[in-house]
Amino acid sequence: MKSVVGTVLNWNDEEGWGVLRSADVTSDVFAHFSELALDGYRTVQPGQAVRFGCEHVPGGQDGYDYRAVDVRVID
Repeated sequence: MKSVVGTVLNWNDEEGWGVLRSADVTSDVFAHFSELALDGYRTVQPGQAVRFGCEHVPGGQDGYDYRAVDVRVID
């Protein structure tokens, strides 16, 4: 699994997921709040820089070909 740098494209706090984008991945990446490496309430904001592992999901994850793991905000 490769680690890439990207940004939060959008995030839905109510549903607990969002979409990340990286120039190193061929399409947008699904991200679930459980993969956010944060203490307390796990959320991110559109435009934030993040580093994350990227897994290809055969058959897709909610319409996305890739899923993010171990998402970390870059300060």
